[in-house]
This record gives sequence, structure tokens and C-alpha cells, in this order.
Amino acid sequence: ALLDNPSYYLQPTERRPAIHYNTLDGLSFYVGSDGNHRTCIARFFLAEQQKSQLHDVTLNHYQVNDAFYRLYGQLRQQVLLQGLPVQVHPERVQLGREDTAGWKMDTYQTTLNWLNLKTQEEISLNEAQAREQLIDLIRRKPSEEQPRGWKARLKCLISG
Repeated sequence: ALLDNPSYYLQPTERRPAIHYNTLDGLSFYVGSDGNHRTCIARFFLAEQQKSQLHDVTLNHYQVNDAFYRLYGQLRQQVLLQGLPVQVHPERVQLGREDTAGWKMDTYQTTLNWLNLKTQEEISLNEAQAREQLIDLIRRKPSEEQPRGWKARLKCLISG
């Protein structure tokens, strides 16, 4: 297909399936999702042609908040150690979007969803709130009534 239609990669045209790249640092790019073979062909074809622009591409630039990620792991560990009936998982909240003629940029904030399985109370924690939650969990003494074994904790969780 490349030899028959090189303009497919050189002209600004809508491609189906779309071409996606992912990056964490803005320097190294990885094939994103759909259109994988075309993405690889385009990358090497353009390098050979000494061209730097590929039109109509989706680029996902992920920025990982390492401190928040570690905090998430510590919260999950405390929930397990203390046998709490809680689920914690990350979510992203869209903060905004910038649109111009040549590109679109969505901005997100990561939060942690804290779901109490016993009460079904659900709260969203930003990084500062998650840190406070972790400190509270660490300071908290396990209740005398709280069963320690996993079977007893499971039985308690199931019975409500």
C-alpha cells in the first residue's frame, strides 16, 4: 500500500483507521491504538523521507504524577492491612479543552474515588485530600471489634 499510495502518509487527509501515538516524555513515541501497522509504516517512511510532520494524528501525551501514584498505592495497602470495606481507584476529571485550527488539547486532573462498600458512600479525593486520608488511616488504631483474619473480615463484609 505504501508504494501504491505514498501520498496517504504525506497529504493532510483524514485516515481510517486513525493513527495514534502515545508518549510519556514528549521524546519517545509509541503506537497508540487502532491503525497500528499504518502508524509504524508512517514513522519509518517519514524518517526515510526526512520529513517531520504527519498530518491528522492523535497524540496522547500522558504526564504521570509519581507522588500521587505512590500515595494511591499506600492508600490501597492501608485499606488491605486494616481490612477496610473500601474500594479505591483513580479517575480523571476533565478540566478543560483548547481548540485551534491545527490541534486540540484536553486537560485532566486525576482524583481517587473512595467507595465505602458498607455505607455506599462515595467521595472523590484530590492529592491533598488523599494524603490527609492516608495520615488518618495510619494514625487510626484498628478497632478491638474489627476481626483480623481474612475469613472473619470477609464474613463481616458480607453480613454488613
